Amino acid sequence: MGSLAIECRIVYLGGHPKKSVYYQGSVIEVEDAQGKKLFEPNDDGATTYDFARYDSKGRAINERMTADSKMWAICHHIGHAVRFNREVDGDESPVFEIRARPEVLQKIERYQTLLNERGRSQDGSKAVLQAMNLQ
Repeated sequence: MGSLAIECRIVYLGGHPKKSVYYQGSVIEVEDAQGKKLFEPNDDGATTYDFARYDSKGRAINERMTADSKMWAICHHIGHAVRFNREVDGDESPVFEIRARPEVLQKIERYQTLLNERGRSQDGSKAVLQAMNLQ
């Protein structure tokens, strides 16, 4: 059975200096057969993604900034990655960009396709997660 564990960077393309996003669902840490730690999606809890440019003292947070001064956050939840990928502003321009290895981008795309095929908008759909693992 395949793993749903992912790791990607979500890059905020907008200009709000204190942007943060709160999504239902979290990840749990598990080990694969080789003992490697993975993060699997979980419907319990919630996750906050922080794209703020400055800390509480007004200092720039450079360690989470791209070369073109865009803020990023790590995402391990495949459903959250799909939600970020779908988000657009009033002009239908993307608000976020996903940066990851090609196989991770393919996994996210496959998950999104299965969600669309099943007519489900909830990113925590257990049926879709099971279909991903069984195929």
